[in-house]
Amino acid sequence: MTSQPRTSRVVQLLAVPDGLPRPEHYRVVRTLLPQSVEGEMLVRNRHFLVFPGLRTVVGGGLEGVPFPGAQPGDPLCGTAVAEVVAAASGAEGPRVGEPVSHRLGRREYAVVPVGACTPLGDTLPDPVAPRTRPTL
Repeated sequence: MTSQPRTSRVVQLLAVPDGLPRPEHYRVVRTLLPQSVEGEMLVRNRHFLVFPGLRTVVGGGLEGVPFPGAQPGDPLCGTAVAEVVAAASGAEGPRVGEPVSHRLGRREYAVVPVGACTPLGDTLPDPVAPRTRPTL
């Protein structure tokens, strides 16, 4: 088994924007990754959902929305599509290499409880895979 990364790049909110968010409202930082324990897995994020509600989140949030409001220093939350890199022994769920989605947001790697992931199976094609044309 290859060694697991010890750190992950994470997109954090640097300042709450007054108006539309701009690049200066965010920063990318390197943080330590916690070691996964039984019932958790390490995933590497590949794609992130850009959703209109993110503006509400970085503006402090609203009561009743599924994501908490972000404060300066918080990582950006949101749905990510990831590949399972490692699963702790005894964990049931997706295996290494399988795609999953989760809501831990914009970070390179995440340690996620198995129950907080949705296996994607083959519902999403690999966007960089070679495409073949159907035979007519």
